Amino acid sequence: MKQKEEKWINEAVQGSNRAFAKLVKIYTGMIFKLTYNMTGNLEDAKDITQETFTRAFINISSFNRKSKFSTWLYRIAYNKSVDLLRKKSRINTGLDESKFNIPENSSKKFYTGKQDAIEKALGTLTQNQKTAVVLYYYHNCSLKEIAEVLGCAHSTARVHLFRGLKKLKKELKDFK
Repeated sequence: MKQKEEKWINEAVQGSNRAFAKLVKIYTGMIFKLTYNMTGNLEDAKDITQETFTRAFINISSFNRKSKFSTWLYRIAYNKSVDLLRKKSRINTGLDESKFNIPENSSKKFYTGKQDAIEKALGTLTQNQKTAVVLYYYHNCSLKEIAEVLGCAHSTARVHLFRGLKKLKKELKDFK
């Protein structure tokens, strides 16, 4: 798969819409999960996922291969999510990041009480802590990749992850 992916990236950089569509198919789920975990809103996550790929398509020629393609996409999605959250907080929509209500009509029917508690606990973290935890545990990203997405030093990413886990442990201590 890695060789095919590299081929599609090369073709997309050269302007192939078909190759880019294959990359979108591979990464849509991962980007959607990140944006949903960051925003806590199904519609916002869908919009940001679409915006992420639109931006990636426009800027594919700037992908310099210093990081993995997935890390580059995560960075775009992260920035788009943070932008939306800032905009919502400025216009005071009442967004409460500590609430992660999973819509009844979503395909997430497999969530259990434990998962709901984890989602709620994630909502108590700072944006950087939440992003670090989600990327590390839900997307198997390395600390180096997390640092790239957050735009910080490796040691800072490690601190965000450590503090996020510490706070999650505290929030979930009573959950059985």
